[in-house]
Amino acid sequence: MTNFKKRKIVNNDKIISVAKQTIETESKAILNLVSLVNHEFAEAVRYIYQSNGRVIITGIGKSANIATKIVATLNSTGTPSIFMHAQMPYMETLEPYKKMTV
Repeated sequence: MTNFKKRKIVNNDKIISVAKQTIETESKAILNLVSLVNHEFAEAVRYIYQSNGRVIITGIGKSANIATKIVATLNSTGTPSIFMHAQMPYMETLEPYKKMTV
């Protein structure tokens, strides 16, 4: 038999307050992204767009989980990409992709 802790019942006003605060915080974070869309961003987009190869996305831990989602999104929207764990010990693993990757 599993013993689950009983959760404290939270009233609706608290739920609404937390939800609104979360949305406000996230919207500020998204708005701050505007300052990052510059010439470097445009060059990165152009580089990927003009590439004939695959985009390699890497990560470790939680960022690896996010990286695999980015790979899925890129592939589904027509940008060939692969995930490679950032702790891959040998660069020879990249050899098949060397001439066709971003």
